[in-house]
Amino acid sequence: MSNLKRQIDRAAFDNYDPDGFNNAEVISDLYDPDFMDKAADGTPATKVRTARPGVKLQLNISITNATASEIKTELFSALDSWMTRRKTELAVGNYTMIPLLTYEGLQSLITNPTGGNTVGFNDDGDCEVRGNVGDPKLLVGCGEYPYASLWESTKTQPFYNSYLRYTVSTDNQIDKNITHFTKTFGGGLKENRISPRAFFKPDQFQNKTIDIIAPFTIDGESGLNIPVLAGESLRLAFFIQRWGVNNV
Repeated sequence: MSNLKRQIDRAAFDNYDPDGFNNAEVISDLYDPDFMDKAADGTPATKVRTARPGVKLQLNISITNATASEIKTELFSALDSWMTRRKTELAVGNYTMIPLLTYEGLQSLITNPTGGNTVGFNDDGDCEVRGNVGDPKLLVGCGEYPYASLWESTKTQPFYNSYLRYTVSTDNQIDKNITHFTKTFGGGLKENRISPRAFFKPDQFQNKTIDIIAPFTIDGESGLNIPVLAGESLRLAFFIQRWGVNNV
């Protein structure tokens, strides 16, 4: 594990027990903004950037499920992704989740150009989940940066998310847990389940937007899994406190 990942992981919680939360100020104090990894020749390789007080780096990821099925949607986890390895536990109906850029995925797409039963990136940099010919798709996109590029960057440039602003189109989607998971190349697996409903305030003005105060780290080995209901469109606004950048 790199020093950069250790630095960011200090702020991640093994569970989301409200009694174990620190406030944002304490979380910020866990990091040295001048901390950096060193390359083999001793020059700086990667550095941790810190958001200014009161201002965080923000990214918005949208998920649109136009299909007739609930789809367990994976975000990030780029080193062990549903786009690089077939994860049968995520398959449903015609959506068999064959990674597009595999022998099987390419053959399926050649046979079925407008379907393919694949999961992969389109030419806009969005992630597409496809079924058979004529089946609607699930799309994952990012407003600020192509999701394909953001996904790729997390292999070497992790980030620590302070909280999520979660916006859904149906009330039932709020009952679907968000799972933050980490799976290492040595076979270790850790999962933390976040219940959006637990953060819903009965008297809040916007009844389909929820601020989820459950910090987590995203890197090449970590991601989110969200069961997205049929016909659902949702947005996750990430408020990022710390992130890795290349430092030449």
